[in-house]
Amino acid sequence: MLLNPLTPDVRSVLSQLDEKEIDLDPEFQRGDVWNRHKQQMLIDTILRDWEIPPIFLIINEGRDVKEVLDGHQRLKAIHAFHNDGFKVNGSLDPADQEIRSLDGCLYSGLPERMKKRFRNFSLRIFEISNYVEGEPFELFFRLNQNATLTSAERRNTFFGEARDATKDIVNFMDRKGYSAETIGFNNTRLGYHDVIARVLISLEKMSIQKKLLDKEITSRYRSKGAFSENDVDLVKDSLERVMRAIRNYGKIKLNKPSLFSLIVFVSTAGANVGDKDIKEILHLYMRAIGYADDPIDLGSLEKAIINQYSLRISTSVYDSRSVIFRSFFFCWLSHMVTSSILTSRYREKVIATLNELKSQSDEDYSTIYFNKVLVTHGWGEL
Repeated sequence: MLLNPLTPDVRSVLSQLDEKEIDLDPEFQRGDVWNRHKQQMLIDTILRDWEIPPIFLIINEGRDVKEVLDGHQRLKAIHAFHNDGFKVNGSLDPADQEIRSLDGCLYSGLPERMKKRFRNFSLRIFEISNYVEGEPFELFFRLNQNATLTSAERRNTFFGEARDATKDIVNFMDRKGYSAETIGFNNTRLGYHDVIARVLISLEKMSIQKKLLDKEITSRYRSKGAFSENDVDLVKDSLERVMRAIRNYGKIKLNKPSLFSLIVFVSTAGANVGDKDIKEILHLYMRAIGYADDPIDLGSLEKAIINQYSLRISTSVYDSRSVIFRSFFFCWLSHMVTSSILTSRYREKVIATLNELKSQSDEDYSTIYFNKVLVTHGWGEL
């Protein structure tokens, strides 16, 4: 099978589409259709004179036509826009004044310079020939088998100081020994990057009151501002202290949400906690969630707190209720080790919260009730 690389401009490809020299609807094409937003994103990319993925065409000598193997929706969007099928969306990020001025324009309404830019945009095309039966379809399968990118993987493509700080901290974690062998999970699909980004933004806001959405993290990455050096150093210090405790204690079992909450805890309420205390907190943590050989004897309130925590590391993990509860949970564990290791503000919050919880009967320990009490006592603020 031969793949011949070409770089025709949009004008040339549009002519081939109009003359039916390119078949947009061969039988093997998938039935998925891009929504308007995806189409506008593609046109925005072209108008910015950026790059789009290559298009693969099969030379079908029996039909004297080229069939689209991969790039069907891209070509359809280009053809539809040229025929005034939809308008430019000038509000797409990153903000660009020239693109913003085109908002709402059909192709026919574009300034002549932008029409020229669109028509002269070079497409990367591979024409496939000299193949045996099945080869093009195997290529099609391989082109489309990649897993969908996670939010962290998409954010990692942005250049900027926010991304650089996150990567620097993750590299620091690697040097210090964070891995599946020490904390129970590794950086697959950039899981550590996601945790650290959330930690840094939470510390920057000094609040976990509202759910931190992926689009908010992405927006922070797109901004030109760096995270403060103090916050970056604080997170590194917290990570190092936790790892020293792990090396003294042994492997612990965390996941992304529990690691997030642990690092936020050590960076805030546990700022004065020593290595020995962190080790004791981790041991108590492992006992509480049933991963240690010496489980804790629990009363009804303690059981309710631990059950609620188990729920909050597995369901709606970045919902504000989950994040707030986990913040309380690590402070509660610290209070059980010794209340003096918490900063005074957090120590007072733990005591006041526990006093209110103890005043209720067992049947009142619902998710809604816990959240109401925690919000009342200010657990949404760091």
